[in-house]
Amino acid sequence: MPTSTPHAPILSARLDPRGGFFVEFTARERGEENACVSVGGSHLLVMKTASQLLQEIILAVQPPRGIAIALTDGAGNPNWIAGAGIMDAERTRAFTAQVAKLRQSDPAIDWSSVTELDGDRGRIARWLSEVQAQ
Repeated sequence: MPTSTPHAPILSARLDPRGGFFVEFTARERGEENACVSVGGSHLLVMKTASQLLQEIILAVQPPRGIAIALTDGAGNPNWIAGAGIMDAERTRAFTAQVAKLRQSDPAIDWSSVTELDGDRGRIARWLSEVQAQ
């Protein structure tokens, strides 16, 4: 798993949609919430931040006003747990499908920029209106 120190540059990269590697490395400061990159052998792992993953879930689900979606730092693999308030059946299905998809594609996320705690675990929660305002 990639590790970094606070304020250390982070490298970002993306994969070529045609199946090959298209690697674009740019040094970024920690506060910009960019993905962490780990290169090992011929494998490249791009890790989303907790904030990026949460935003992706919220935009896919479009929870109603007053319902937040939260991510909590998990101890296993995946290293995150998603939760939401009570929603209608259509949005609940969308939430379940999006979480299942992301648990496969992004089982590990970067929690280093999350400062909110729930006990001893990192936690981040947002409403749709907060994500749309960004």
